[in-house]
Amino acid sequence: MIKIRELRIQCSIQGHDSVELACMNQSCKANRVYCYQCLRNGDHVPHIKDQKNLNELIDFFNTIEQDSDSLILKLCMMVGEINELFSQLIVGLKKKYQSLKERIFQFNAIQLNQAIDQVVNYDEIQIGLLEDIKKCSDDLIMELKRKITELKLEELNYSQLNQQELDKVEELYQEGFKLYYDQNKFQEAIKLFDATILINPYHVNSLSIKSKCLCSLKNYQEAIVWADKALSIDSRNLNSLTTKNQCLRMMSNYQEAIIWVDKTLLINFRHVNSLSTKAECLRMLGQYKDAIIWADKTLTLDSKNVSSLNTKAECLRMLGEYKDAIIWADKTLTIDSKNVSSLKTKTECLKMLGEYKDAIIWADKALTLDSQNVSSLSTKAVCLRRLGNHKDAIIWADKALSLDQNDVNSLYTKGQSLRRLSKFEEALQSFNQVLNFNPYHDQSLAEKGACLQSQHKYSDAITYYNQAILINPNFQSAKNYRAQCEKLLMSKQQIK
Repeated sequence: MIKIRELRIQCSIQGHDSVELACMNQSCKANRVYCYQCLRNGDHVPHIKDQKNLNELIDFFNTIEQDSDSLILKLCMMVGEINELFSQLIVGLKKKYQSLKERIFQFNAIQLNQAIDQVVNYDEIQIGLLEDIKKCSDDLIMELKRKITELKLEELNYSQLNQQELDKVEELYQEGFKLYYDQNKFQEAIKLFDATILINPYHVNSLSIKSKCLCSLKNYQEAIVWADKALSIDSRNLNSLTTKNQCLRMMSNYQEAIIWVDKTLLINFRHVNSLSTKAECLRMLGQYKDAIIWADKTLTLDSKNVSSLNTKAECLRMLGEYKDAIIWADKTLTIDSKNVSSLKTKTECLKMLGEYKDAIIWADKALTLDSQNVSSLSTKAVCLRRLGNHKDAIIWADKALSLDQNDVNSLYTKGQSLRRLSKFEEALQSFNQVLNFNPYHDQSLAEKGACLQSQHKYSDAITYYNQAILINPNFQSAKNYRAQCEKLLMSKQQIK
């Protein structure tokens, strides 16, 4: 609270005392603040009821400050609603008009017909959309500029901090930054940034780095709140834009993260972190070819960017290019031999190439670093099964299932090995668990048929082979086993 007795502002009339009064009359053209000598000279006498002393003035300022907080909040909510709707529009447009060339291979005739319906009027839709939104945008921009001029917001200078406050803000900020950057003491750094913001609520760097600290502490939602505060002051602040897109990625909001990455890249198209984040988001959205394009853009600027090397290797694996994926995983491991993600990718690729013994070696390397990695445990189990080590395969599948009882790959592997060991009832339990999670798992349906066939339950086996073939009409082995069952069933009936 300001102490009035310490407030000494000289009256603007030369030779007069310090100001003691303020005039709140809207029509008054004289000086708003004045001393008792001005009052004795007749100033403001016609509207004496609109006079306030300095104590009343401070109370009035407090009221205005509270009211303005409410006004600002309402405006921010309006902006937030507009941003949310723009995000929905952009995400919707991407879903509707992008990646059609990749998705065409998954379409049936009805879906392809719908897709063509969506694009035949694209030019007309594009023109109408841009014209309508640009008109609204132009009107809003014009009105905002008019209000800024009308309220003389660009002329304000009375709220500047004094030099002592500026020095204190800088001192606190630098101390906080060292704690954040040099020592990873994020909680302690936040306390100093809070002290900085208390003195200067508009200190962008403190708002921005506080957001980074919260992100490092995995408080992603709160980090976004503080990034938004920084961006409300400086919409081109790269630190805050980067933090926001990273938080959205970590929260699995990949489409929205890409929107904010693109805003960053409009300011700096060579921003490595944002290029890398976009590549990773595209990978998580299953857009592997596009992800590789953006990973390559990152690697052009930073050939040792581990995140993009990982992303490219994993995308190549998902595209079935296993040998190339191993090359890029090895590039990561040359830089960071303990990178679990690349170890997993290499392990999985070796498995898919049929190099099961090598795959087990690399799975063990990954498990040395992360003994509870379900993917590596499951892959090792698969490789052991394919090498005919069914008892060991079950042991490693069980290790994976102890961490994730719903891991379909491990359940399926365990079921296969149990069947090979003639433990048909236990195998059926595993396949039933898989089918509880995924009723369309054609491999488990076929394996269930094989268990029943081995138990001479040919009619039941045929039922499950039929279900597998219905899901996968090209499932030749299921067709072959079904034919065997039909033949055996016929022989059995003839004997009777």
